[in-house]
Amino acid sequence: MSTILGGDVVACTSIAGGAAGPHPVPGIDGGCELLAVIRHSADLQTRADDFAEYSIASPGVIDNTGGTSSAGQLLAVLWRRPD
Repeated sequence: MSTILGGDVVACTSIAGGAAGPHPVPGIDGGCELLAVIRHSADLQTRADDFAEYSIASPGVIDNTGGTSSAGQLLAVLWRRPD
């Protein structure tokens, strides 16, 4: 999902978590600014802000190598793409 905000495009998606390391995020690239990464339990009852652990590693990939595992959980990812 994306929306235009002041000429920039803000987009978000939810992806399956996994071991700490690279995670595919379609639509994100090096020109984007990562705004949030929120880890949710599979039942959506708990959440944690993991933003500080992540960076955009390459087109379509965020990475938290050495960070918290999100295996069995969901990641909500929000980013801004300048237009």
